[in-house]
Parts: sequence; structure tokens; C-alpha cells
Amino acid sequence: SLITAAHALEHGRPLFAVPGDIDRETSRGCNLLVRDGAFPVLDIDDLMTGLSFCLGPPPRAQHTSVSTHVVYEAVGVTGCHLDELPSRLALPPSEVLVLISHAEAGGHVTVEQGYVMRR
Repeated sequence: SLITAAHALEHGRPLFAVPGDIDRETSRGCNLLVRDGAFPVLDIDDLMTGLSFCLGPPPRAQHTSVSTHVVYEAVGVTGCHLDELPSRLALPPSEVLVLISHAEAGGHVTVEQGYVMRR
């Protein structure tokens, strides 16, 4: 996993790590990742800040409810595969992923094995 993490950092991909005690051997890998550029995650606020950095700022309150509603409706009662949503929403996949990420962070949908379902 450290090799994969190193490749992510080399390619400018965001990487998160939960630092551990400096005197524990089991924390060494995570602490080295933080030293080398991974986002340290100490609490939910750190995670949300890191995600905002990766995904862009969260949409304004009015836009959030519209986006969440659109994703919620597109998913449907029975849910759908992630690959179906760009055509259902008539949006590029990159925008759909951002919308789904915000809807998932808001607790409106869940994604499991590529399948998006309402909560």
C-alpha cells in the first residue's frame, strides 16, 4: 500500500492519512505519508477540508438542494449503476462524480460496488 501511496503522491493525486503515535512502529507508514505530502486527517473537519480541496468547494446552499434533488431523482427508487447516471443527468461523468460525492457526504445516497442507492 505504501508503493501505491507513493505513486499517488508522485502523480499529484490527493492522499489522506491518519497519523499515529510517533513511538509506535505500526504508525510509521502513515506518519511517513503525512511527512511526504498526504493530507493528515485528525477529525471529520480535516476530511471535509481535504475533500473540498479535491472536489472543489461545496455548492452554495441553494445549489446543494437542487443538486441533491436531481441526483436523488435520477437514482430512482430502486437505485442504479454509477455508469448510468451521466446519461440520466445529461452531464459529463466528472460532474456526476462531484454531485454524487456531495450527495453521499450529505447522507442522501450511498454508493456500494458501483451501485448508487437512495438513503
